[in-house]
Amino acid sequence: MLKYDVIINNLIEELKIENETDLSRLMGMSRQSLQNHKARNTLPYKQIIYLCLTNKIDINKIFNNEDNTNTISKHIQKIENQNGLNIQGNNNQVSNIKTDSKKLEIIEKIEKLPPKRQDYYYHIISAELLNLED
Repeated sequence: MLKYDVIINNLIEELKIENETDLSRLMGMSRQSLQNHKARNTLPYKQIIYLCLTNKIDINKIFNNEDNTNTISKHIQKIENQNGLNIQGNNNQVSNIKTDSKKLEIIEKIEKLPPKRQDYYYHIISAELLNLED
């Protein structure tokens, strides 16, 4: 059985972030959702693999001695089947992941701005979208 704490801590360490709250934000999920995984001793595999791919982190390093390569491959295959992905063989999927990563990066940068500046950019983007609709 995979050990939630070890794998999550490996991911936090590799991403050079502070805690599970930061990790849940990067995963695009609530802190509570991540805590639910912890309570069930399950892992959000799709999000972990996504973060590994987008941050060029070796999946084996994250799973360390908690899982073997064969099991990791099975999890990747399961995620591919469940989500219509082809992580290992489809460059289009990787480019979609890179696009999503860029979106996350933009959001992270905006979140670092003061609230008034965030509102300013929100209105600029909204105005641009209205112009595109015309």
